[in-house]
Amino acid sequence: MPPSNQGNASELTLAGYLERVYPNSTVVDDLYTECTALAIANKQDFAGDRYVVKVKYASGGVGASADYATANTNRTSSEAAEFLVTEADIFSSGGIDNKTILKLGTNKNEFRRALEREMASCKDGYTRPIANAFYGENNGSIGRISTISGGGVIVLANKNDHKYFHKGQTLNASSDPTAASPDRVATGTVESVDRTKGEVTLSAAPALWAANDYLYVQGMFKASAAGFFLWCPQTVTSTPFYGVDRTKGRFELAGWYFNESAGAATDEVIEDAIAHGMDLGSDFDTMLVGIKRWNALSKALKDRSGFDLGVVKSPDRPEIGFKSIQFAGPKGKMIDILPDQFCPNTKSPIFKRSDLTVAYIGKSQGKVLPNYNDFDGLKVRRARSVANVSEWEFYAHWCIAFENPRNLGVIEF
Repeated sequence: MPPSNQGNASELTLAGYLERVYPNSTVVDDLYTECTALAIANKQDFAGDRYVVKVKYASGGVGASADYATANTNRTSSEAAEFLVTEADIFSSGGIDNKTILKLGTNKNEFRRALEREMASCKDGYTRPIANAFYGENNGSIGRISTISGGGVIVLANKNDHKYFHKGQTLNASSDPTAASPDRVATGTVESVDRTKGEVTLSAAPALWAANDYLYVQGMFKASAAGFFLWCPQTVTSTPFYGVDRTKGRFELAGWYFNESAGAATDEVIEDAIAHGMDLGSDFDTMLVGIKRWNALSKALKDRSGFDLGVVKSPDRPEIGFKSIQFAGPKGKMIDILPDQFCPNTKSPIFKRSDLTVAYIGKSQGKVLPNYNDFDGLKVRRARSVANVSEWEFYAHWCIAFENPRNLGVIEF
């Protein structure tokens, strides 16, 4: 297996190992297992740069009356809106320099370990932005500054956001997540992450960065797919969302938000929220919660008999399933409550699984999410800019959509 030619032979060697150790199916399974929301979503193909979701927000024929003439006079037509859901791009590159490959020679175990380290980093870099898209509240932001020292130590406003930060990242900051571009010109480089404290140390303190600024990986400002909390915000304004003024029908176009029991025990908040959603006429069967919240729910229910355990499987990879706690829900159906490590501890989405769609370009062409075949059909190539590096790339052109937003709610604890 030692290469006789540094370029082509090392490329063939690496390609062979990737094919055996990390075929596309394995990478997809790893991604689904780590990101529950992505796994249980329905995967759809779309062409162009928009996925269309058409929603009726006003019913026709509402002129009902005891008087026939009045009913006909007051009759109205149905009204619908089209969400033109734009695609988002995500790329993550990995690679091994050919000199390392040559040094490893025929030591297959060492080669595999070296490859696994780089592949794991590449997968993390790909998975985190996708997970953040489902739960991000400010289109690409991965956290917010609570405090920042003169030495560049950032205390995150939510320490659980540590999972989105990694050594070597280049970050942007902005005081306004709706601005055209980040309003802090300087960038910062992550030197280390203290995951127990929720602190990020930069190589230096960037000029003008301040408390309450939003943080973004460079290139991700307003470039992420919109997830649960953007489709269903606490407050709806007339500002178009994918081209739709959602004030025309808050419930039908932006779901419902529940915080009337915030601060109560986890099980009590969930029960009250389910009753609230049912009273509105929303139809839902799934709820996602953070790991700590799911554990608290398990403890609260361990001595009760009014709940059950279930399993929710990925619709396109049924070998992947997740244990759930079940509550009684609309129309006698059970609601599956699933843990997701990326879901925040303070709020959770509740929705109908068949409504949650991940649409991406290329499914009809045999592409998967993620896909890491090169444009010329090879799994590995020598880097265009560095001739002595063999690299690979994960990529996707995708979006998150809800086919019927009225079945989506957000619960605040």
